[in-house]
Amino acid sequence: MSYVPTNSMPEERGTVTGIGMDLANQLSMIFKKSKKKKASRKVFWMVVTWVTSMGANAAAVAGAGRAWKSFRGVDPPEDAESPRTRWRDAIIWSGLVGMIGGVTAVGIKRAVAYLADKTDAPVQKN
Repeated sequence: MSYVPTNSMPEERGTVTGIGMDLANQLSMIFKKSKKKKASRKVFWMVVTWVTSMGANAAAVAGAGRAWKSFRGVDPPEDAESPRTRWRDAIIWSGLVGMIGGVTAVGIKRAVAYLADKTDAPVQKN
């Protein structure tokens, strides 16, 4: 009597491989779907971050302009790089807008990260 390994028999090898391949294909499909879902969530939260940052930055600069006008009595410099703008005004305005923009960006990113964590979605880390 000769010994034939079980996995070398054609009928068993076909069924085991068939089941194994089906399982592998199913797992592969699940992995691909979850990968696409994670990527689409990441893109969604990136877009939400970008849109809210742009809106918040525009609102912050408008608020800074109103504060400048109420404090100084004149409109803020339209172009800080213009030779007609005084150095002092250009530096103060650029620093104010830069600081407000930076604080706004951090606040928006933190708020979006909080919302993304609440909804169990990945967020882009910078």
